[in-house]
Amino acid sequence: MAERLMEGAAVPASQLLPANFPGASANLKPDPQDLNRAQALLREAGWAEGFKITLHATGDRYPNDAGVAQAIGSGWTRLGLTVAVDTMPGAVFFGRASKQEFSAFTAQYGSDEVGIGMRALLATFDTSRGFGTANRTRYSNPAIDQKLSEALVMMDASARQTALARVMEAYMEDQGLIPVFYPVFDYAAKKGLVITHRPQRRFNALMIKPGA
Repeated sequence: MAERLMEGAAVPASQLLPANFPGASANLKPDPQDLNRAQALLREAGWAEGFKITLHATGDRYPNDAGVAQAIGSGWTRLGLTVAVDTMPGAVFFGRASKQEFSAFTAQYGSDEVGIGMRALLATFDTSRGFGTANRTRYSNPAIDQKLSEALVMMDASARQTALARVMEAYMEDQGLIPVFYPVFDYAAKKGLVITHRPQRRFNALMIKPGA
């Protein structure tokens, strides 16, 4: 998908942010594609004949977002599922996703620190604590949440990053979500300006500075 569909403008993902970001795990690697193992897991779960599922996605929000959804749907079809892919404008998609109307969907989320992403995407939805603000599936694992809460208040930067990496590993083992790829963005500037990309996925003036 990264090489062909995205034409090299993506890197296979193993977690919320690449391993060189603060708090990311150096131990996690992208899962290899293994159709036989996936089919065996379906049989073990009692779904040897597959099932019907609709994958929802935006069609106007991210680079090639509709194509990405179609590629995932095709992979699920090869697995033996009966798949429909439903794309829609982002203005419609996010409202419906926030109401938990979708059984499966694709989306992107940008942050520059692992703790922020885990707190928003994977922590149990809890408005009183500001947790799970983007957890539109309502995935929940209180035991891992507790470890996240402890890591987020650590004052020592090194200890905090180590703790966050362990929490990330726990969430990924639990399959709270399935990371697919990190998009790669290209920018150009006239002479005298330097653009430094920020992982929030939005282009803004903070990315531009005078330079050689």
